[in-house]
Amino acid sequence: MSKQISVVCDNLHTFYDARVMGFLSPSVRKIFKETARREYQKKGKKSVFLNLVYNFLAQMPPEPSYITGPFTLTYHKSKFYNKQIYVFGEAHGFRYQCYYYNKPDHETMMIDEFLDGVFSTSRVFIDFYLEYDAFKNIEEVHEGTVPDLLINKIDNLVQGCLYPNPPKCPWNTMRAHFTDIRRFEVERQNSFLLKLNNQFLPWYISKSEIAKIKIILNRHKKPGAFVEFFFKDIAGISLLVKEMGRSTLSTNQFREILYNFLTDKSIDIKYPHLVLRGVRGGDLFYPGKVNENAGGAQNIILDFYELARIFKKFKVKPGDNQPEEPHHVISYSGDSHSVFLRSALKTLGFEWVKTSKIVKEYSQCADVRGLTPFFPNFLKASAP
Repeated sequence: MSKQISVVCDNLHTFYDARVMGFLSPSVRKIFKETARREYQKKGKKSVFLNLVYNFLAQMPPEPSYITGPFTLTYHKSKFYNKQIYVFGEAHGFRYQCYYYNKPDHETMMIDEFLDGVFSTSRVFIDFYLEYDAFKNIEEVHEGTVPDLLINKIDNLVQGCLYPNPPKCPWNTMRAHFTDIRRFEVERQNSFLLKLNNQFLPWYISKSEIAKIKIILNRHKKPGAFVEFFFKDIAGISLLVKEMGRSTLSTNQFREILYNFLTDKSIDIKYPHLVLRGVRGGDLFYPGKVNENAGGAQNIILDFYELARIFKKFKVKPGDNQPEEPHHVISYSGDSHSVFLRSALKTLGFEWVKTSKIVKEYSQCADVRGLTPFFPNFLKASAP
């Protein structure tokens, strides 16, 4: 019995994963359950480990058939990296949701409701990554947002868990990360690609300026040339450079990830990648797939930042009660970003385990049967 308890405690402290308790004999598990229930009923703040153990023994995670919000969901895992990753992709805006397709109410959950349930009942410590603007203080959080967008409802849910507000987070079994540093960095960094984001371009652009932009983009169409151009350009983005330097992934791995993404013929993102606004005669679209031009490349700035933080060793203080590395990850972003992340995980050798069924292309309804509940199986353990 002592060996079983030792293995459970070691895995809890290293990987923050209570699912290892599934290896315990029924008699030992009963002792854990009675102790956890007794401690959980006491008043006061609950420890991370107690919450994880109690959730494993006494809580049921949400298991909907459909989720309103995203339209894609995939599940990936790697024993080498000891990570399990769920990747949501959303069509931004306010589009056809699950009720439009007559999905049963009792089998459907809104994305914010689902994530609340996942965080509240999780048996593992979760790192949650959200495509949302980086900010320095709480006054900046809702600046320029549209309250009805579903991704903003998720921000409202996890706002207290984002820097600089972690003490206000209602769950001590998760970390939240914003991933969109483009708005945060654009005014103080020297990056051509960063300034191509259409919300940062001047409203009126002369024909000569358009010509210069086209020349630069066309010059780096070929994947190899663009990879070199991209890495030279992002050297001017200090926050991204810092996070990539802290990542457990090497520069060569980042290069390989980008090159494979650009050359993967199965990837076809069907929308224009650069819009120059305010041009005489209307907006000028610079169309094409991401592997045919550099117009959408500023999106990859966000994607690299997220990837660097998923593969990062955090400086955890003794009293923080958080794992040094993310092991159980949920990513929620626009679908073009999810396409990149899935491609990156493929390059890194992750097993692509499951994919949700498409209810309707670019809707806001995902058929997640077979993908919930999240994190069902223990990935890496020495069985007691």
